[in-house]
Amino acid sequence: MITVHRVTERTTFKTTGSSSGKKVEMFPATAGLVGSLLRMAKIMAKKWMIVAFVFVLIIFGFSLRSIADCKSDCQDEYKSEVDSCKTLSDDPDEPDALETCLDEAKSQYESCIEECED
Repeated sequence: MITVHRVTERTTFKTTGSSSGKKVEMFPATAGLVGSLLRMAKIMAKKWMIVAFVFVLIIFGFSLRSIADCKSDCQDEYKSEVDSCKTLSDDPDEPDALETCLDEAKSQYESCIEECED
């Protein structure tokens, strides 16, 4: 971290951290430029962090939407299978056909949901 102490003729920069408190003296014009560059660097870093955060949120939103769309497709397929199974209930030759058909539809639905989550 750099702290700036203004003096009338020179500006003293005191660095802390890895530089172990080293002092650097500069003329006011140079110190003003260095200070401006440091402020700009901090502002740019904050802006890039915001941009990166928004980008991550957008990607996360798209992934959630695709999962929701996939699950919706699974539900639509399941409803369609159940409707087709209901036509089998009129067949007196195979009384277990409806139960078997519904079990298969449920099994396909569950595997579809698992694929969406992977």
